[in-house]
Amino acid sequence: QGGGARLAPVAASPLSAWDGALVINWERHQQGQPTLGGELWSDDELQLEALLAKQPSAVLWQVPANRSPLGELADLVAQVRNAGVARQGLRAMVDAQTQPERHLASWRQFAGEHQLQWVTE
Repeated sequence: QGGGARLAPVAASPLSAWDGALVINWERHQQGQPTLGGELWSDDELQLEALLAKQPSAVLWQVPANRSPLGELADLVAQVRNAGVARQGLRAMVDAQTQPERHLASWRQFAGEHQLQWVTE
C-alpha cells in the first residue's frame, strides 16, 4: 500500500436535496444571500450568530472553486456544528478560472475533513 494522503470519503448530494437550507456564500457575493469571508473576522462571527438564531435545519456553503480552502471557513463550519446544525454541505462554484483537477480536489478534501456533504448541480 502506497503512502500519501488518504481522502476521507465525501457523501455527494444533488443541489435539489438542499431546498430550504440556509445558503451562505464564502468570499463570493450573491444578491439576496448572506456572504461571509469579509475583511473582519468579528463581523463574520456576528453575522453567523444572527443567521444561526433562526435555527436552520441545514446550511449550504457556496464557495468560489478557484480559491483555496481557508482555516477561517473551517472555524465557521465548526461554529455552525456547535450550534446544533448537523447537516452542512459544500458547493464549489466553478468559473472560467477553475482548474477542476486542482481546485475541486482541494475543496473535496476540505469537505471530507470537515464532514460536509459535497453538493453537485
